[in-house]
Amino acid sequence: MLYLIASILCSVAVSVLLKLARSRKIDIEQAVAVNYIVAVALCMLVLKPDLDAWKSYLPTWWLFAALGVLLPAVFVIMGRAVERAGIVKSDAAQRLSLFLPVLASFALFGEQLSQGRLIGLALAFTALFCLLWKSEGGKKSGGFAANAGLLLGVWAGYGVIDILFKQVAKSGTAFAGNLLVAFCLAAVLMFGYLFSKSVKWTAAGILGGLVLGCLNF
Repeated sequence: MLYLIASILCSVAVSVLLKLARSRKIDIEQAVAVNYIVAVALCMLVLKPDLDAWKSYLPTWWLFAALGVLLPAVFVIMGRAVERAGIVKSDAAQRLSLFLPVLASFALFGEQLSQGRLIGLALAFTALFCLLWKSEGGKKSGGFAANAGLLLGVWAGYGVIDILFKQVAKSGTAFAGNLLVAFCLAAVLMFGYLFSKSVKWTAAGILGGLVLGCLNF
């Protein structure tokens, strides 16, 4: 229960940080890049993955490649969604992404759908949809289509990432090693993207990334 509460608090804190990014002049892309450096360091220090077992990850290289692309991309999309559509809707879209891995668990991973699970899922998703059902107070930047596209990106992105992590777990390779490889790939791709743009690094972006990395891990 403590881990669940901590996970919820960190998730909400990430959304709040992304919402404050513009007012605090935090570049989201820089923060996301630095975030993965922190995640790699914490993974090494806390989870202590077995680096000698790297050959066991080769059969599932495509999973790591997909995660390396999706992890930073979804973070950037989440930041844009929080900025334009608001914390409540963005966080709800992230929660609603649970529908995709739940569906995959029955369709792809062979889990049984009991009556209790079905009732629980129905109640959870009903509550989340009610959370999204609110009047549009004030003018939203970018219009309905842009906001809906961002929220859809959050929903699909987090859902696919959960499915990929479930597939990684099913492969039988070590969890700590999986996380380390995924974080390293995400960091390489994100930094490569930023360097290709010749971005000017800022203290706010780096500091925001340090905080984001601690919360995300």
